[in-house]
Amino acid sequence: MKKVLLLFVFCGILFLNGCEKNLSNVDIQKLNQKAAEYMNNAEYDKAVARLESIIDLNPDFPETYYNLGVAYYQLNDYEKALKALNEAINRKENFADAFYSRAVVYEDWAYSILEGENIQNSSKEPTEKDKLQSAEYLRNAKIDFQKYLELKKDATDKDEVNEKIIQIENDLNNFNTLTEGA
Repeated sequence: MKKVLLLFVFCGILFLNGCEKNLSNVDIQKLNQKAAEYMNNAEYDKAVARLESIIDLNPDFPETYYNLGVAYYQLNDYEKALKALNEAINRKENFADAFYSRAVVYEDWAYSILEGENIQNSSKEPTEKDKLQSAEYLRNAKIDFQKYLELKKDATDKDEVNEKIIQIENDLNNFNTLTEGA
């Protein structure tokens, strides 16, 4: 049973400054508008291609990496989603929405492994290594949800995020109890 989690609204038009390589802000905004259209139409593969081309043209904007991470998440490519979201955070340390989205990726990836949806072995049963990886992802999700709340003190979803943190803590405690008894 895959949890349905909402990510923040896709940043459609970025307010960009200082575009390089002979592209104007208007040109970059048009490219981003098209990527936003693809996202709104659930054409995530096209959005990824557009966002990657924007990064090739001008790699300076954390919002583009954020949007790329969201698009990869929608394609269930957790590894690439994390890479893009990490890059967004590296470029903008206080990017609250990127922390939230990265937490969602970690959380979904952990639960998909535990449910046998995202594992490598043929039995589709999580190994001990898979379980340990899932626990690490859940710990990372908890940290990122907490960071999101720290950065966005007036978050309207504060109660929901706190509930996610509590659920993760409970799942980690249950997981630790199960592994200790084995």
